[in-house]
Amino acid sequence: MKNKKGFTLMELLIAALIFSVIAVTLYSVFSGGVKIWGKQKASSEYGQGIRLSLDGITKELANAVSYAQPKQEGAVVESLFFSGETKKLSFVTRVKNELAKVSYEFVFPSGGQKGLLKRSIAFQKDGFAQDEKKDEFVVRGLDGLSFEYAYAGATPQEPIQWKDSWQDTANLPRGVRVTLELERAGTSQKEIFRKTIFMPAGTLGKEE
Repeated sequence: MKNKKGFTLMELLIAALIFSVIAVTLYSVFSGGVKIWGKQKASSEYGQGIRLSLDGITKELANAVSYAQPKQEGAVVESLFFSGETKKLSFVTRVKNELAKVSYEFVFPSGGQKGLLKRSIAFQKDGFAQDEKKDEFVVRGLDGLSFEYAYAGATPQEPIQWKDSWQDTANLPRGVRVTLELERAGTSQKEIFRKTIFMPAGTLGKEE
C-alpha cells in the first residue's frame, strides 16, 4: 500500500492565512454595507420627519384667521395677530377646535452648533398667554431656515415675488414659503427642503 501524505505544518499555516484574509475582506465589505445602509435609513427617517413637520405647519397656516381682540371695556381693537419675519412666524389658527396663537422660530441652543425649529402655542382660553412648558422642537439639526411671504409681482411673467418679511398689518399673506437647509450625514453636501403654503384667507402683499 502507498503511504498517504498529509498536510505539512507550513501548508496548514498558509491555508489559515489565506482563509483569514478572505474572512477579513468579507467582513469589511459586509460591515461597510451595513454602515452605509444605516446612514441611508437614518437620513430617510430624518427627511420623513421634516416632511411631517412641514405638513403640520401647512395645516395650521391653511386654517389661519384674522383676529380682533376686544378691549376690557368692550370696544374692539384691530389686532391681526400675524407676524412674519425671516426667522420667525406667528399667527392665530384653530388647534383642536380652539383658537390659538402659534409661533415657529429658528433658534440656536446655547453651546449647540445646529439650529432648531421651535413651536410655541398659546390658547385663547388662556388669554393667549404663552406657556414655555408647551414649547417643542419640531425639527432638529438644521443649518438654516427661512420664511418668505407672497407679494404681487411687478410683471405678468412674474405674478408672485417672495420677500423675507410681511409688512401688511391689515391682511394675512396669500402664501408662505418655508425653506430648511441641512447637511447630509457623512458629507459636506447641503440638502434643501422647501414647502410653499397657500392660505385661502390671505392676499398678495403690495409694495408701500
